[in-house]
Amino acid sequence: MKSRSRAQWLELVKALDESGARTSEFAAERGLNPRTLGWWRSLFRREGVAISRATSGSRRARGRLPRANVRVVRVAVTPSPEPLVMPEARLTLEVGSVRVVVTRGFERATLASVLRVLGVEVAR
Repeated sequence: MKSRSRAQWLELVKALDESGARTSEFAAERGLNPRTLGWWRSLFRREGVAISRATSGSRRARGRLPRANVRVVRVAVTPSPEPLVMPEARLTLEVGSVRVVVTRGFERATLASVLRVLGVEVAR
């Protein structure tokens, strides 16, 4: 069993991420223990070491998002001296030349009936 340095494991982990292969496949091709390779990959990720360069063939470049560095900050919320005035919530539907205004608390059945009269197909 060959002993590898931390730098060598980092290069192997980078190559793994860029290959898009599964850890088990990648390890088998190189005569590595997949659990050991996975352990090193996990260690580098926990330490925040940049692993992937996200080449076009990598799993990250094919849709997985890169890991983000997240910073948590404390936010102090203070009440506003003046109360907030919310405009009345409403929805305006235009069907041909007819405008239907729907406000909070509308009856679904009534709206469906109105839309059917206007010739709109309504799902039941």
